Amino acid sequence: MAGSKARAQLGVGVDIEEVTRFTKRSSRAFKLFLKRLFTDQELTYCFERTRTAEHLAARFAAKEAIIKALAILGFAPPDYQQIEIRMNGKLPTVCLYDSSLKPYRVLISLSHTRTLAMAFAVITA
Repeated sequence: MAGSKARAQLGVGVDIEEVTRFTKRSSRAFKLFLKRLFTDQELTYCFERTRTAEHLAARFAAKEAIIKALAILGFAPPDYQQIEIRMNGKLPTVCLYDSSLKPYRVLISLSHTRTLAMAFAVITA
């Protein structure tokens, strides 16, 4: 080959969260905390689940893992609302609303127990 191959950009991130951080509380401050971190679609999905706190913690871990992966690629952290974790059947998918991130593909893996939630993110260009 005459030319050199373009090197693919790769960002990876992982995060683990305690589920107790997301246990249901009725305080106004907790509701504002959730609205700052999650989109309406994410909140609807999580609050329709029996183990709401586990699903919230997993999504927050995913957002943190994605932010870490983006940092490796040189991006400043986006607002949490700019990252949405959706479900495609049983597979989590990521929607990035920041237009500068559109060329990137994000792969995400989530896992949670009653006490811990974790996520692993890989971002490629």
